[in-house]
Amino acid sequence: MNITEALQMTWLLTRLRALNYSKQHRKELPGGVLDPQMKLLTQVLDRQPPMFGRASIEQVRADFSLNMVLYRKFSGPVVAVPNVWNQTIKTEHGAIPIRCYMPAGDGPFPIFVYYHGGGWVLGNLDLADNFARSLCHYGNMAVISVSYRLAPEHSFPMGFEDCYAAYLWAADPQNAVSVRGDVNRLIVGGDSAGGNLAAAVCLKAREENGPRIAQQVLIYPATNLADLDSPSYEHYNHFSILSRNAMRWYIHQYLGDQANQTNPLASPALAESHADLPPAVIMTAEFDVLRDDGENYAETLKAAGVDTLLIRANGLTHGFISQREMVKRADVYTKLLMEKVRDRVS
Repeated sequence: MNITEALQMTWLLTRLRALNYSKQHRKELPGGVLDPQMKLLTQVLDRQPPMFGRASIEQVRADFSLNMVLYRKFSGPVVAVPNVWNQTIKTEHGAIPIRCYMPAGDGPFPIFVYYHGGGWVLGNLDLADNFARSLCHYGNMAVISVSYRLAPEHSFPMGFEDCYAAYLWAADPQNAVSVRGDVNRLIVGGDSAGGNLAAAVCLKAREENGPRIAQQVLIYPATNLADLDSPSYEHYNHFSILSRNAMRWYIHQYLGDQANQTNPLASPALAESHADLPPAVIMTAEFDVLRDDGENYAETLKAAGVDTLLIRANGLTHGFISQREMVKRADVYTKLLMEKVRDRVS
């Protein structure tokens, strides 16, 4: 980045922050209008070189982590949570790192098992920390953030197996005690790839008659990895935050064999039946190639008799929960999501 580009980037970010003092985010936007702050943020992202031309997965991950660090430089402080600690879960596949967040008070609290996004390739406990803290604070929930194995080193179904093992661990009353959690109010959820993993966990839990899941929370989830030709893929492919080519790259890293695309644990929308799945809260972003994935899945669940709440975040793009300190409308929708989930398990 040369001096001119750096100055332009700084100017855009300064304008973005200045809008924090306006009240524009309090007004509902009509369909098809991008939030002003989000528009500026997409201009910032458009000026960055694409990650997927990098020579190695390690470089892609380093670039992604650097971008997240830079976001934080222009964000407010993280939400204070009184009790946060790291530990590992022992499973037949090895140790799984988790980070636990526990609110103040005696509980028992709802337990939210959270799977981060990042295309099954990117992300870690540190990059998921801000949203996990917000879940704990605003939702008054015990949160267990899961560091599942990443592709391509650990391709499907390895990351999914870690997510399922973490759900079983959290559902054990002896383990729930450590976070003052209530296993009768167990939630599994995640964003993007994490939403995909959460939906798959619910499918396997139903098939294996696993511990009851009180709610599944899917935030702009990828639910059909075999179909990248839906209208939302056509309409919003130009957004650099997530494009069709990026999804193809992520899916290839995760699944390897194309035959895996139709496996319901990779594409939950393709399950033979969706009956008797946990109640769902699904939030999509209006300007997102995955919008149809989430909204079609919500309709599929409703048709199968599953109590499902669908919320579309108007004016926002994919990834907005990670940008809520920079984009006020993203903060509004994120808090709305937490409020709805809290109310449905209270």
